Amino acid sequence: MGLVQAYGPDDEPIYDPRHLCHAPQERVFIDGQWREGLSARDLLDPEGTGGVAVLAEFEAQVRAYQNYRDAQGRRAFALPVAESTTAAEILALDDMSMRDYFDRAGWSSERLRWYVDYCCRDDYGCTLETTSAWAGWHYFCSRPINGEYLTWPEGNGRIVRHLMDRVGDHVRAGMLVYRLRSTSGDDNGSSAGVEADVLDTQTDTPVRYRARRAIYALPRFTAGHVIEGYPPSDPGANAFTYCPWMVANLTVDRLPDGAAWDNVLYDSPSLGYVVATHQNLRVTPGPSVLTYYRPLSIPNPEVARAWMLEQRWDDWVSMIFADLAQAHPEIESLVRHIDVMLWGHAMIRPVPGFVWGEARRRAVDPHGAIRFAHSDMSGISLFEEAQYHGVRAAEAVMDDLGHAHQSSL
Repeated sequence: MGLVQAYGPDDEPIYDPRHLCHAPQERVFIDGQWREGLSARDLLDPEGTGGVAVLAEFEAQVRAYQNYRDAQGRRAFALPVAESTTAAEILALDDMSMRDYFDRAGWSSERLRWYVDYCCRDDYGCTLETTSAWAGWHYFCSRPINGEYLTWPEGNGRIVRHLMDRVGDHVRAGMLVYRLRSTSGDDNGSSAGVEADVLDTQTDTPVRYRARRAIYALPRFTAGHVIEGYPPSDPGANAFTYCPWMVANLTVDRLPDGAAWDNVLYDSPSLGYVVATHQNLRVTPGPSVLTYYRPLSIPNPEVARAWMLEQRWDDWVSMIFADLAQAHPEIESLVRHIDVMLWGHAMIRPVPGFVWGEARRRAVDPHGAIRFAHSDMSGISLFEEAQYHGVRAAEAVMDDLGHAHQSSL
């Protein structure tokens, strides 16, 4: 993809700056004005009374977890999750919520709690109350300090296009898989494998594929609807829960003044908006698209989904305008069109007990000749986890079939 130009003295990649998030990157609307940056320290009030001591303790704990190494040299929180330590004192964090951790630590700063809650909603669709403390600390401690963002106007679509340029001849698009069945060998010499029944949407005809192995790389909640005989009689299958999201694209005649890439509103039910055209290398201002995100993070996602479906398009538009108007009183006059998308199962929820619970750990177990991939297998919805499990599943299939290969993991 041409992302890396060179490597530094510690073998760290030096990226082509065109692919790094351009400035200004982040800002937050708080105390009636925009502030550049988005961190717990950026939220301290001008008089410095916003929990300075508590923030210092929080930051010290972040450093302690970042510096942690177990006897095998594993970090407390790693990307991918599979490379994290399994030491009991770290895994115990998964049994409590991030709010429980804050309460036990005596961290009562309202702004620090809001910031960590925002981060949990942003990455996990969960709140301080519903996020596992392990997942909460993973957010802050798994990434490199001062790490840079790779981003593109079309988002991960850039990666998809790159992959399609390489393997597109082997991809059959427009094929809707509606049944997978793991088959066993028979007395006639037929070997075990998979039958996939699909609908060719170009010709509106059913097609059956037979393969020696298959990788199911969809959200786990769909498996019971597609894979015959799945899930096995296992009550842990219900441990996978998902947060619904509303995402809206606002087409505007011009950007709001001073817009950054990520624009966050303090104490808002939304996550604010991202400027979709931020990476475009244009000089003159013009029309743009603001992508507005609102996770429905109440404790019961089924209730949230039911409420979400009751709202009409104009209900969502009214909520969006009311939210953004606190920072942009002129917002309605800038918008020419709004597209609203509802995602009922947008991302897996790392609630207490899930990330290191048995159901999540067993999710990678094969079902006959079917292997599983997807970020759900890690319990957190991150690109790095999806990448890891895709490679892991592919290598497992090659091992099954006796294909010699050098591991990429």
